[in-house]
Amino acid sequence: IMSWGLRLVSGRALWARMGKRTLVIVDTPTNHQMLEAFVSKLFALSYGITSIDVHGASGADHFVHRFTHRVARGLLLAVGRPDGRIWGLARRDQAVLLALKQAAFIKNPAFPGAGSGPEVVSLSHNTYAPAPPASHKHIVLPTCRKQFLDEALWDALYRMSEPQAHLVLRKLAAQHALLLHAGVYRVNRRPPS
Repeated sequence: IMSWGLRLVSGRALWARMGKRTLVIVDTPTNHQMLEAFVSKLFALSYGITSIDVHGASGADHFVHRFTHRVARGLLLAVGRPDGRIWGLARRDQAVLLALKQAAFIKNPAFPGAGSGPEVVSLSHNTYAPAPPASHKHIVLPTCRKQFLDEALWDALYRMSEPQAHLVLRKLAAQHALLLHAGVYRVNRRPPS
């Protein structure tokens, strides 16, 4: 009853998993091994109900094979994503996102709604985050590096094409209005039902 009261006050889902939690750190092998050791030592002297099991995996390598079949309600996924804005890391970022989606969309059908799947927090310099489930939070890290040449070229091409696309759409809309007004073609409208 106290757990439910705390969940009401904090705004968490009432039926989220109670008891010992599991944390899976998904990052490069070096990072997830160091973080796994650090977090498990942080919780070494905690009580059983407040403790967590800590595991780690590489999102681009063995996360799918080792942990997606073990996803349960209340699993905590901490995901470090590569900077997908850089051409050399874009494929690795997409592989991590694919693995993350495979794990995040596993839900317990007995508990519909919030709290029926894993809770995901991802961290990256990349601002792109695909439409995630409600239990997914993406944190964008600030960056102070200069743009690479391919990023600068992409931004320049995008800025050059934006006004042209706007003009083309405006011209198409004007031609459509002229042809419609001249009676060259009609817009089929459904009769009101």
